[in-house]
Amino acid sequence: MDYMEKRMGNLMLKQNFIRVEHKGQSVSIVQHRSKGRIECQEVAIVPDNEPIETILHYSGSLDSLIGTLQLIKEEIENKG
Repeated sequence: MDYMEKRMGNLMLKQNFIRVEHKGQSVSIVQHRSKGRIECQEVAIVPDNEPIETILHYSGSLDSLIGTLQLIKEEIENKG
C-alpha cells in the first residue's frame, strides 16, 4: 500500500493506493481524502500499456468495497 500527501494550493490531499493482481491483471484500489472528507473511492482494472477503461466507485462501507471488488473480479474472469 502506498500513502501520499499532496498539497494542491491550500488543499492537502491524502491519498491511499493499493495494487493487487488477479489472473495477471493489475487492480488499483484508491481513496483520497481532504480536510477529513472523502473525495474519491474507486477500484480500477489497470491494463498494461492501455488506457484505463474500467473504474468503479464504492461508498465508505466494507460491503460496498467487497461488492465492487467482486464486480471487478467477474469482469477480469469473463475476459479471460
